[in-house]
Amino acid sequence: MSKLISDCAQVEISKKVKSILHAFCIRDWQSEPHKQHQNDIEGYICDAKCITNTTMDCTGTPANCWLLCLMYVVFILNNVASKSLNWNTPLFCATAQVNDISPMLCFSWWEPVYYYEEGTSFPSASPEGRGHFVGVAEHVGHAMTFKVLPDGGTSVLTRSVIHSALDPDAKNLRLDPINGEVTTFIKSASDSQQNPQKDAVNGIDMQTHGENPQDEVHGENPQDEVHGENP
Repeated sequence: MSKLISDCAQVEISKKVKSILHAFCIRDWQSEPHKQHQNDIEGYICDAKCITNTTMDCTGTPANCWLLCLMYVVFILNNVASKSLNWNTPLFCATAQVNDISPMLCFSWWEPVYYYEEGTSFPSASPEGRGHFVGVAEHVGHAMTFKVLPDGGTSVLTRSVIHSALDPDAKNLRLDPINGEVTTFIKSASDSQQNPQKDAVNGIDMQTHGENPQDEVHGENPQDEVHGENP
């Protein structure tokens, strides 16, 4: 580090900071107040914000996930080669190590995914949960560990056992039922009699006595049910 560039923030021009800079012979430079365009890094921050807005608009990302999206955009920019860096990646210039782009090729932002859930009971619950891909877990697990936001949840999970929910050959029909599929099943005729509204919702007609409920009489005509020919 040869120069510390800042925007006159007090936390970056304090006496403690200046003493550290003097100890390590590091120069400092501040932009003029209210002239952010003088700082080159402000342009990169603006680009990151614009890409984040576009990504959220194109994928329908909820507003409360803006920080996750911004972190993912910065992760992508740090792992993509830049012409200004002689077609090297920022991470390579900072660490002199070739970065692995394999995790970037698996999923796209806010893609529906299935992930493995621990502790599910057999066979009542599916061993998989459904959520959305929200980034790569750089500091958890191996290189192919990802961040997942469960449907209806607010806490981000880190999972390595994960696959796309958009693959038609790997659908979990318990989590994503086909349109029109009956999800409630009648186990016996007694269940149908106890809850006839459930049958009406599922489109199941349980006729136990006859084809027509009005035919449930002792004769062809209810008026014929007499004790003799002439009352």
